[in-house]
Amino acid sequence: MGVVVPRRIAALTGAPATTVGYHLAVARAGDPGLEAAHEEAVAGKTLRVSAQGLARMQELVAMVHEAERYPSPRAGTAAERSLGVWLERRRREAAQGTLAAEYREGLGVLWGWQGATRAVSDEARWELCSALWLSPTPARADDALAHGSSHRVPPADSC
Repeated sequence: MGVVVPRRIAALTGAPATTVGYHLAVARAGDPGLEAAHEEAVAGKTLRVSAQGLARMQELVAMVHEAERYPSPRAGTAAERSLGVWLERRRREAAQGTLAAEYREGLGVLWGWQGATRAVSDEARWELCSALWLSPTPARADDALAHGSSHRVPPADSC
């Protein structure tokens, strides 16, 4: 059982993840076949994809292509809020490894759909700014950032 299971159980029950992890460790020690039984049960589970979910995904892709941004769960319109909440759920499922393959493939056409965390965005900005500050020519700064980072780099004037 990976780290995801205690966190998911903790989120569902409201118990601290450390407490859940402790009790899972005790249960595994008492029943050595527990983890194998869990893996077998999870492997046979089919992830549900509804026609409504596929329609929401197409709506999201169209919105992102048209507006050139992702919907916000705190947007002014109910339609955008609803799409934002739907996307947050898919992001959470992807992080937990429970996202259906159909959703993963469909959302895969959108760059960065899994969402960059604030720390990742700040790190990308820091890399850009330090490269610009330390580089004698702008071309070298571009070369420094061209290798390795798969995250959107902020514009040079954000430094």
